[in-house]
Order: sequence, then structure tokens, then C-alpha cells
Amino acid sequence: MEHFKINEEKAESLMMNSGNSIDLSRLKFEFEMVPQEEDIDLEPYFKAYLLFLLGEFIHPNNSCSYSPMYLPLLGLNVVNHYAWGAAMLANMEESLERVKKVGKFTSLCGFSYAFTVRSLK
Repeated sequence: MEHFKINEEKAESLMMNSGNSIDLSRLKFEFEMVPQEEDIDLEPYFKAYLLFLLGEFIHPNNSCSYSPMYLPLLGLNVVNHYAWGAAMLANMEESLERVKKVGKFTSLCGFSYAFTVRSLK
């Protein structure tokens, strides 16, 4: 997986669902400790952290995994040009609509603190 600059064996260990998504707990385990060397490339750690944030807080789902298709969007020079708050709000509203449509509480995807703040407004 060229975005994380890891070998194929490690990349396969991060994947789940037949290679269609990245397991967020495995991603966290693999990239949570940043080596203290001076000549290390920090971009893979940066991308792993951002993908974990996306999957856990900004745009979560019920599978505890996230699609690798978002990795090209997480470059150092482009990531700050996206409306992450708007994406989180759209995800929360979509999740609420899904619960409303089903007619019973099944599961709600989203950052629960943001749901609370949104409901208090």
C-alpha cells in the first residue's frame, strides 16, 4: 500500500472484508508509535492518523473499518482544503434520516458529542 509505505504483507494484515476496507484497530496498532529517528518520513503516520480520525469521528460507520479510497485525499498539502465539518454534519443527518425511515432505533453513526451539541441548538 503505497500511501502508508509498507510492504504487501503488512498491507494485507490491515485489510478486512476481502481487501475492500482497512481495519481501524489494526491501523491504529500499526501506526500509533512514531519512531523517534530524525530521518523518518512522517507522511504515512499522518495519513494513518487522519484515516483513523475519519473512520472514528468525522464519518464513522458500524463496521470499524474504512475504505482506502480516501487515502489520496489525505495528502499533507490538500487535506486542509476540505470541509470536514460539513462532511460530519451530512453524515450525522443521513444517519438520523436512516433511523427515522426504519422506524425503530437500530444504530446511529456519528460522533456522539457532536450529536449532543447539535441537538442542544
